[in-house]
Amino acid sequence: MFVECETGAAIPLYRLVHLQVERSFGGSVQLPAMLREGRVLSAVWRVAPCRRSTGTPSGYALRFLVDPQAGAVQVASTTVEALAV
Repeated sequence: MFVECETGAAIPLYRLVHLQVERSFGGSVQLPAMLREGRVLSAVWRVAPCRRSTGTPSGYALRFLVDPQAGAVQVASTTVEALAV
């Protein structure tokens, strides 16, 4: 996920961060399920170039740190439920 930032302190590459969407937007169907459920542990994967006006990066690419086994179980259980109906 890419997050644009207009102000704030620079975050170093590979720093672990928690990403959480505001509650007013949290119910959006456009968001991945993991973001609708709460905070997601992520790592700063790439840092966009700095803006001349602020000296801070214009954004960050984050990589979600999600257990692949947990994702596979959720997908499998959803598929089974869909087939049972």
